[in-house]
Amino acid sequence: MTTHSDIFIKAPDSTALAEFSARAFQALGVLEHEERESGNYVEGLYFCSVGQDPELEICYSDDERLSEYRFWLPISANSMSADTYANQSAMVLAELGYECFVPTPGWARKDWDGGGSHFTA
Repeated sequence: MTTHSDIFIKAPDSTALAEFSARAFQALGVLEHEERESGNYVEGLYFCSVGQDPELEICYSDDERLSEYRFWLPISANSMSADTYANQSAMVLAELGYECFVPTPGWARKDWDGGGSHFTA
């Protein structure tokens, strides 16, 4: 069964998506990743892990309720809990100096209560 989770990451406006993605993938032990294009993403660009479980994507965040977060890292996992992986990964990224937020399930719904876990260094 595939599980899903998300991490939202604060970063300075000057931090480019490619720069952040390279740093995040390295910190998370992702050996292979690639740049992709899609009209479904802000600026039509995102980065994703290749041949890995869990599958990670990194893109610009565009949710108005989470506007203080520059990047969004959606996670899809088959062999483990995506929520557990999200929390572990948020801790790793926080150690690099990025403030992270892992929202509670259902965050994309209109009635989401804003809950979740914050991670800072």
